[in-house]
Amino acid sequence: MSKKYYWKMNGHLYEVSEEQYYEYRRDIVKCNIAALLGKTNEPFSIEENNNKIDKLNERMRDALYKNSAGEITTDELDEICAEIMQESKKLREENKKHTMEIQMKGAEQARLKQIFEAIDHMSEQMTEFDDETVRAVVERIDVVSQDKIIIWLIGGISYEKELAKAA
Repeated sequence: MSKKYYWKMNGHLYEVSEEQYYEYRRDIVKCNIAALLGKTNEPFSIEENNNKIDKLNERMRDALYKNSAGEITTDELDEICAEIMQESKKLREENKKHTMEIQMKGAEQARLKQIFEAIDHMSEQMTEFDDETVRAVVERIDVVSQDKIIIWLIGGISYEKELAKAA
């Protein structure tokens, strides 16, 4: 009698081939790892911020023109310029921060790709320790005490594990 494989999806149980079962399982692992690593931020546009900075620069030019035409005082000009400079600085800092996040995400994506490749090359049924897979997923292991360790997975996820005491 051959072994049967079932996959539960949308509240229904489906009979699937062994190959499909392990393919689905790998896909689920990949999705879970990606979800753990994926830090979904609000949509951000450097171009949009640059457009705002351009508009602020235009406002400053207008204020300078109005001051030279005598329409506003020097104190009013100083106040307008200070406000514009503060907003512009904030937008530039946001751009810089976002650029750094993009670079970090690139590194995370490369690491995620390595993990997915390791998962894809796993045998259908892991029956023994697989050093390559463990190295792809585990960042480090901290020994806290004689009977406790902390396992750090990539992406900053950690698990505390109490060790069984030897009899």
